[in-house]
Amino acid sequence: ALLAGAPRPRGPKMAASKIPRAVFTGGNRGGREGPEGGKPPDAAQIRRREQEKEQRRVAAQRVVRSAAGVSRAEALRIGLDQRSTYTVLDFLRSEDILGPATSADAAPVKHQGPSVPLNAGHRIADMPPAFVNEDALAEAFGLPARGAGGVDADEDRDNLSKLAARMDPFSQRALLYNKPSKAPGRAPRVLSSLLVDDAMYVQRFATQDERGEEATLTLRMTLEERLAPNYKSATVFEQWVVHSVTGEPAEDARLPSEPHARVAPEAVVAAQLDALKWGDSERCRRFATPWNVACSVDPSVFREMLGTPAYAPLSDPEGKCEVSRSVQLGADSFAAVVTCRSWNHGGGQTAYTSWNVKGKGAPPPRYFVWLLTRQPGSGSASATDLAAAAAVDGEPGSLVLSKCPNVDVSGCWLTDAVMPARPQDLKKFGV
Repeated sequence: ALLAGAPRPRGPKMAASKIPRAVFTGGNRGGREGPEGGKPPDAAQIRRREQEKEQRRVAAQRVVRSAAGVSRAEALRIGLDQRSTYTVLDFLRSEDILGPATSADAAPVKHQGPSVPLNAGHRIADMPPAFVNEDALAEAFGLPARGAGGVDADEDRDNLSKLAARMDPFSQRALLYNKPSKAPGRAPRVLSSLLVDDAMYVQRFATQDERGEEATLTLRMTLEERLAPNYKSATVFEQWVVHSVTGEPAEDARLPSEPHARVAPEAVVAAQLDALKWGDSERCRRFATPWNVACSVDPSVFREMLGTPAYAPLSDPEGKCEVSRSVQLGADSFAAVVTCRSWNHGGGQTAYTSWNVKGKGAPPPRYFVWLLTRQPGSGSASATDLAAAAAVDGEPGSLVLSKCPNVDVSGCWLTDAVMPARPQDLKKFGV
């Protein structure tokens, strides 16, 4: 048909496209931005864009700080495991190194810059300083006696004591006096991590030392700004430092009924207080050292001793006893101050009637000191061994560990003595 000169066939006419041909916005015409053909954005749009940009920056900053907190927590555990004095210094707060801020330093400072915490003016309450045995800690870290190693060694001892003051007895035993177990499945295990706000990071981890004691520790770190040398000037950088380290029994731990190497001394005190409250003198005697009077006397004599005025408040079911203060005296020594409030004064008589007129008023406090030691070696006492020990000489209930060679209490925390506290004891322990 084309060769004959016939008209060229045409297809159906296509509808006009509704898609706009303009690919670029009006901002590319005339140099102005806006959602509609070159119309400039209003103030609300500009403010919204700035807010979104700031939110993205803050989110990225929190991710970086959270990751830094995870790595710093791991660095603390590794450094203390290696007994590094540099780690001790690196994790101390500025006020621990330079001393408390003076009145001039306490004036509020206006921070600037994107690297400063948004809540830099927020003050986090400090925990009361823990009891620190400087000589025992120095021995655990291999530091010489004060004055024997020069100025640097004395500074290391001071820094170690300052870091230990921010740890309770649980964490002192797990991180400073002992080392975490390296056995498979027993290495420190992170349970949770949380960036509470822009200046506080919290991590909980489970740990078990080389002798079997289990604990769950809570590490709290705060963010500080520090200076690093940079050629002829200095660079400001952020650093996570230790705010406090506290501990508690392992998550699946209950009040123990028998000695075991994994049981903490705090749990031993709690178990004995519970046994005394409900009159279970036999369970209380299980946690006594072989040379403790509780094990060296007849059970009936021990029960009579608990009924004397000196110890009657401990065995009062209606009384209230709680641990007011616990201190780590050394790697294998522990002490706790227990406060008891009870009207039981022994012999069935009510004491302090002048404070309890017609049943009104609260009983005055009575204080007792628990002294515990960790037995040498590592091991545990099984229920079978304890049952065999309880039947020595054919008399059920006479648990005398020193006369039972089949009972292994090595590595266990046991009570050496329980005595009414003296005023000097309370002052020493800060009660």
